[in-house]
Amino acid sequence: MNRKIYLVSDEERKISISDEAAQLCKAFSAYLSCIHGDVNIPLPELQHDALSKVADFCEHFIKEPLNEIHKPSTQVSDIIQPQWYLEFFSLEIEELCNIMKAAKFLEISILKEACTAAAAIHGKGKSLTKAFRKMA
Repeated sequence: MNRKIYLVSDEERKISISDEAAQLCKAFSAYLSCIHGDVNIPLPELQHDALSKVADFCEHFIKEPLNEIHKPSTQVSDIIQPQWYLEFFSLEIEELCNIMKAAKFLEISILKEACTAAAAIHGKGKSLTKAFRKMA
């Protein structure tokens, strides 16, 4: 089926995502299996930029899966491959936390795990308390 699925962010802006990529979101994959035709999924709890990044991740993941994450490490490149993902997770800690919050809410375990690992490495020697409190 070639339906259109839109994730609607806190700013009521729509982000298009393919049906296959949307299935990675366990929070609404069962719902999508019951609905036929185009659908808007309101997600007012999630920031537009983070939700857009999540959609990018899901679209890329279906084409090129993320390698298994091996922890512990001191380098993001040791645990996150291929290259596209390495660039994806090269973000400021606050942005990683917003994506992690979205991944947790949408129940995308692989994205949540990768964000957690990347945030831990980025945060070595820094206080992550403030960033993680914002995520809660």
